[in-house]
Amino acid sequence: MNVSGQGSNYIFVFRGNDPAFYDALVAYNPVGWTAVCHESQACAGTYFTISAVVQVDTQSLYLYLVDANGNPGTPDSGAWYYFTDEPYPVAKTTPVYGSSGLTTAQQIKTDAMLAAANAGQGNTVEANIVGDSNDVYIDQAGAPSYISLMILGNNNSFNSTQSMDIGAHAYNETEILGDNNNVNLIQTGSGMKAAFINVTGNSNTASVTQKDSGEHYVQLDITGDSHSATILQEGSGNHEATVSLDGTQPWNFNLTQGGTNDQTFTLPHDMSDGSNVSGSCNAIGGCNLTVTQQ
Repeated sequence: MNVSGQGSNYIFVFRGNDPAFYDALVAYNPVGWTAVCHESQACAGTYFTISAVVQVDTQSLYLYLVDANGNPGTPDSGAWYYFTDEPYPVAKTTPVYGSSGLTTAQQIKTDAMLAAANAGQGNTVEANIVGDSNDVYIDQAGAPSYISLMILGNNNSFNSTQSMDIGAHAYNETEILGDNNNVNLIQTGSGMKAAFINVTGNSNTASVTQKDSGEHYVQLDITGDSHSATILQEGSGNHEATVSLDGTQPWNFNLTQGGTNDQTFTLPHDMSDGSNVSGSCNAIGGCNLTVTQQ
């Protein structure tokens, strides 16, 4: 909390407000860091660069500020600020293509698949794999199919095909923690198709294909650097994709949603200032985003 008077060119941090936070600032000496006004404050979105740190005594710390033009900064008195060692602002917004979240039909499908799996119905695979250089292939066909897979390790390859009979549903929930991961998922059939993919690590590649008639949903979250992700949702209608890509290195993302109508896509992202926008690229040199909605 800034306890300096209005118009001062520094943030005055008093140790008594939060001793642990105060001591951390002293230890890190955040010269060159960015001070960002918290989103809950009237000054939300404003930011300054910390140009000097002066410890007046054991209880008082002055963080001198400059604005984007190098002029003395004037933070709001009494406002809450947080500090980051990353450049700010770092995000470049991408277009909004619709609202995220499951439709009513998709939610019913997801709940039904979980209930079926818990009851031991349909084709059910639940597995946890720990180690490196894993090569996993799962092929399900015919009846409603459910996959719940967790892989912890590096150099992982996961391929899954769910080929459903008319009206049968397919559900895939996969979590991978590690580097150099390759995920390739295919869901086919006229029933509802849902895939929830969460990958944490670097140099990840993910491909999700959902085809045949209608009811497609993909939630893809990739955290780390140097991603490549491709999603194909064919017709007829009922498409939704919610994608979150993060990291400081360039990523490539390609989404194709076929006809007929019912096409929705979002690339949500929390900005470094605490706000939320539809999408961003934090990579120096930019990222590649391709969206085709037929």
